[in-house]
Amino acid sequence: MRLKYSFAVMIILALTACSTKRVVSEPQPDILSGEWVMMSWKDFVNLPAAFPTGVPKLVLNTEENRVHGYNGCNQIHGQFRFDRNRSSLQFFGIGSTRMFCQSVPENELSSTISMVNSYRVTKDELTLLRDNEVLMVFKRQE
Repeated sequence: MRLKYSFAVMIILALTACSTKRVVSEPQPDILSGEWVMMSWKDFVNLPAAFPTGVPKLVLNTEENRVHGYNGCNQIHGQFRFDRNRSSLQFFGIGSTRMFCQSVPENELSSTISMVNSYRVTKDELTLLRDNEVLMVFKRQE
């Protein structure tokens, strides 16, 4: 009797193992990817006054490690490196178109972006930091 019982349990386990569906998860987009519009910058209290033609925005693509966007006057493009586990982020090779705009702090913006070495991100907000100092805050654009 014991042998029949053991054999039945083995058959049930074998059938259960064969019928178990394998769940494969698809890669999810990185929360850092997307379009981000500047909300605040440590060097400027009034962003609309500093950027009368529109506040800067960044579009981050973590699959290609590329960034493009708008600096308040010109289109920008470049690359970045990031490490999700350490929340490190570094922009490099940032270039822009060369339209002349008076009184827009383009050079200051480029300088500040080059100082970024880490980030914090939530669903709707991206904070760019140098060490623990907040440099800029962006809001996700839907």
